[in-house]
Amino acid sequence: MSMKLFRIFSVLILLFFLCSCKKPTTEVASIEEHKHEHGEQEEISEVEIDKERLEHIGLKTEKLEHKVVSQHINATAEIQFNANRLFHVSPRIQGRVIEILADFGDEVTEGQKLAVLDSIELGEARSLFLRAKTKVEVAQANYEREKGLWEKKISSEKEMLDAKGEYFMAKAEFEAAENKLHLLGLSEDDIQSTISQLHSYEHFPLLSPYKGTVIVKHITLGEMTDPEKTLFTIANLDVLWIILDIYEKDLSRIVLGQDVEIYVTAYPDDKFKGRITYISNVVEEATRTVKVRVEIDNSKRMLKPGMFVTAKIVTGEPEEIFTVPLSAIQRLEDKEVVFVDKGDGLFECCTVKTGREFETDIEILEGVKEGEHVVTEGAFYLKSELLKETIGEGHAH
Repeated sequence: MSMKLFRIFSVLILLFFLCSCKKPTTEVASIEEHKHEHGEQEEISEVEIDKERLEHIGLKTEKLEHKVVSQHINATAEIQFNANRLFHVSPRIQGRVIEILADFGDEVTEGQKLAVLDSIELGEARSLFLRAKTKVEVAQANYEREKGLWEKKISSEKEMLDAKGEYFMAKAEFEAAENKLHLLGLSEDDIQSTISQLHSYEHFPLLSPYKGTVIVKHITLGEMTDPEKTLFTIANLDVLWIILDIYEKDLSRIVLGQDVEIYVTAYPDDKFKGRITYISNVVEEATRTVKVRVEIDNSKRMLKPGMFVTAKIVTGEPEEIFTVPLSAIQRLEDKEVVFVDKGDGLFECCTVKTGREFETDIEILEGVKEGEHVVTEGAFYLKSELLKETIGEGHAH
């Protein structure tokens, strides 16, 4: 009887070992199949969420597919005036304001009168000009007369040469007096119109040196002013500047003439184009950045100095890669993971290898495959649920 029991016991043990060997083989095959689809992963974790909770959470997913992207550098800055087209207008001589012809915001042309001043100094310069004019006219007539007499052998050559010398000296004095009037701001028409005036005071026009917009005005009627005071500031707004701080590590990706995309909150649907026109040769010691100047076309007058902008400098050729929003990436046990929607409330946690960042997206190199739907909003909730299940299992054991 004991021998029969021994044989039964032996058969049972043999059956037990055969069954235990067959089950792991199936599990290994399943794991290998997953590795083939999702890359090497140490374990597979899943989270199941019932329909009611799914509606409350508001999860969003995105289908993983190739996208065309370009590498770029982002920077924020403020729009500035073009310093090469910003002009401070001051009178060249002391005078009293008798007329104001320009106001804030006025568009002015080069040479346009901004104001008129009365100037004693200009009156004195005008008197000097008139005396020089009279003197040169007399000297010229005398020289022509002496030259005619010398040609007819009536007077000597010395008398002719003396008259010629006096004429050229008078002519030089006249030209100097006329040039001074020009330097003080008078045009040729202004000079000619003053010749007939007899009083010693003179109207002095304050002219715009360039085409632009009046952005500053410090002038009142009747005030006395001088060259040390700025009465108007004229800015040409056709082209504006942005000064960017670019980190030293990114300098190799920046070149003169490079295109820059400009975005402002005032026009969220518009994209403005700029161009790099200057790269500083000095690295700021405190920030390890370099000043880069971008010029923006503002012929439509949509942009204004003082506006904050975001600048995007494209630094590489467009390429097709897998990307997902940064919000899809979660950290779990020192690994980067995403949650793949398997349908019917089931979400698989997959370890991934990431690459370059592109604004709000990040490149996916390994871990998921094209066509899968990755959770982009609510991934943190799934991570929390996964951790709860893991802790629960630990307590159960």
